[in-house]
Amino acid sequence: DVREVCDTLQRVALHGVQDAVLLMQGVVTMFMISPKLFLLVMATVPPGTALLVGLGTLLRHAQSKANTASVEAHGQAVQALSALRTVRAFSQEDREAEEYTKALQHAGAKRLEFYCVLA
Repeated sequence: DVREVCDTLQRVALHGVQDAVLLMQGVVTMFMISPKLFLLVMATVPPGTALLVGLGTLLRHAQSKANTASVEAHGQAVQALSALRTVRAFSQEDREAEEYTKALQHAGAKRLEFYCVLA
């Protein structure tokens, strides 16, 4: 087991060194071919990448909130339907329907928030 771990670490380190050398070769070659293009690429790609990563994080967070709200609304519906006999016995159908409607509205608001983030 230790031997396999050492072999794997050596392979990973070798690939990392090879990738770093190839990256440096590409950067130097691009700079030698066109310094202006190199500066343009270096000025636009890193900020663009950071912007897209931030947007992806924001979208993932908004989608998580929307999914949580939908699950809560679904749970409310399941609870109301499973306890239908008890609800009927106490004549609380209207209150349960209002709670379910509120849960759906909350879920819809979270979905809308998610779509607003997309836009």
